[in-house]
Amino acid sequence: MGYGSVWLIVTGKIPVFPLWAHFREKSLITNLSMQMCVLIFVGNNGETYFNTAALVSSLQNFSESTGPMVGILKGFTALSGAILAQIYCNGP
Repeated sequence: MGYGSVWLIVTGKIPVFPLWAHFREKSLITNLSMQMCVLIFVGNNGETYFNTAALVSSLQNFSESTGPMVGILKGFTALSGAILAQIYCNGP
């Protein structure tokens, strides 16, 4: 759910979910855009839950060095975002 579903729908590997079919005639928002909004919302918020869980468990396990632990976790988050951005910009 989230970004994986967005990628599958955009590449055409799976069809648009039938749950959104009744929105097509009743509003100006298309079926696909409504579904993409929900999936991106789930993807963005899901990432913060995993980040919080990793942060809390790491701080409980390494309570002596909380500052470096937070710095390492936040640094890896920024680094992974930068790597994905470079792959996207310089992809095939």
